[in-house]
Amino acid sequence: VLVEWFIKYPNANFVHLGHQDNQYLCDCQNCTDMKTEYNTNNSGLLVIFTNRVARKVSSEIQKITPNRQLTFEMFAYLASARAPVNVENNKYVPHHPEVVPDDNVVIQIAPLGMNITEKITHESNKQFYNDILGWNSLTENISLWLYNTNFYWLLFNHKNWDNITEDFRLYSSLGVNDIFSQNLVHRFSA
Repeated sequence: VLVEWFIKYPNANFVHLGHQDNQYLCDCQNCTDMKTEYNTNNSGLLVIFTNRVARKVSSEIQKITPNRQLTFEMFAYLASARAPVNVENNKYVPHHPEVVPDDNVVIQIAPLGMNITEKITHESNKQFYNDILGWNSLTENISLWLYNTNFYWLLFNHKNWDNITEDFRLYSSLGVNDIFSQNLVHRFSA
């Protein structure tokens, strides 16, 4: 289907592959066996899946248009937010070589539960910060989907104006290339 879509839309070179907005990922025997085989978690399986789709679709499209470069974005969200890494000797290492995203795969992290009134280096945001560090050890193709809208009281902003610029600079140094924010959009330029 993706091959047909890219053929139908020759100017499109990007697709987002994400799971549903819930925590329920497949737990069939095949997926459980793959987690064991690759010594990985849900996000590791999604990287493997996304890499395989990216390789197959890119190969088919490049038979038609040899120089066309496609980008595939994977959603690191809820049950797939944690990077497929372990910490060894104070360094992040991938669970398996197959869980390293290909060069044309972008990881989009959505930090649910982040305290956006504090900097990402604040103790309350330690998990999100570590998620970025983990993913950055695998790729520098990272995008963020930030929730800067005050969903509890839409007429009021969060208290984040004093830290958002510093956070954006840190994101950039950690391999984040794109940010979608529920209240603003920003693209870093290289």
